Amino acid sequence: MTSQPFSVQEQSALAPPLSTGRHSADPVRMMARFVDALGVEHEVPWLEAAGEQALEECPPIQQFPVLKGRRTAPGWWWSATNRRLVPYGFKAMRTQVMMFDHDPRVVALACRPVELLWHGRGGKIISHAPHLMARLADGSGLLVDCAGRSGAGRRLVRRAVRLEAAATAAGWRYRLVGPPPRVVEANVRWLAGYRHPRCAGAGWLR
Repeated sequence: MTSQPFSVQEQSALAPPLSTGRHSADPVRMMARFVDALGVEHEVPWLEAAGEQALEECPPIQQFPVLKGRRTAPGWWWSATNRRLVPYGFKAMRTQVMMFDHDPRVVALACRPVELLWHGRGGKIISHAPHLMARLADGSGLLVDCAGRSGAGRRLVRRAVRLEAAATAAGWRYRLVGPPPRVVEANVRWLAGYRHPRCAGAGWLR
């Protein structure tokens, strides 16, 4: 795992074997669930969703719960990239929304717009909604899961292998990322405040 959004870390040693079935871990057989702009839920093959749907325009497929003891509640981040508010679920997600919003390679982003489904061991259906989805300037997509400073849990690390395979099959990328250095995070947060429309005169910060 890394603090840099577009770098790779191999996690394959922790992954169980792939299985088969309608929601198979085989990317060709994986399914994707999302809600369109009219609020209609769809479940289609993952490769179809990745190739034909503007997932960055979809609302979150899952609600962000308020959890007792969590210091940062769900909220909204003003995205200068999207020119609108983007919902987030927890602190690490908010940090990565901020970082990707600052990256010139990103042209749109959304939090949890799609859920992937596949069969695990014993035929059990496994579902996972990556924390972020970003549309890149080259037209490809990027799926992101966010870990805090304590690192990612083993379940997320295992699923990351499946998700990376699914993203690669669609011509996308997947990254499991940790937080940036604290100084970088603080600087980007400070700059982000000046990218809001209320500071429209500060065009040099765009």
